[in-house]
Amino acid sequence: MLVQSLIKSIGQRIELNPIELTNQGISLLAEHDWPGNIRELENFLERLMNESTSSVIPDSLVKKHIKRALDTVGIKREEREDPDSLLSLNQVEENYIKKTLDYYGRTLEGKKEAAHSLGISISTLYNKIRSYKLE
Repeated sequence: MLVQSLIKSIGQRIELNPIELTNQGISLLAEHDWPGNIRELENFLERLMNESTSSVIPDSLVKKHIKRALDTVGIKREEREDPDSLLSLNQVEENYIKKTLDYYGRTLEGKKEAAHSLGISISTLYNKIRSYKLE
């Protein structure tokens, strides 16, 4: 019911003709975790609706976008279901800061850009660098 309601709302907002998912498509959506909750689901549905060439969104399109969403976060389905493969929030943060520093560089200017990119202050970045021993 939620998916149908969102599709109707999105369709009205972006002025699309009525569109729907198959029962299999709805089942595929129900199997996904949707860590971003309703906003992630709504954005996902809007992408499907914009990309679909018919009034019924093909299951293959749903599968393609779910696979893309999982690949984007770098987690294969098997890994998602194995709690031992999950990283702690601190490990994720440390890895992300390291990758950001590798990208922008470790000069003062690079660290300023990295901090800006991460949405944190330069002093917070320095504290995290020290905390994670990234220097």
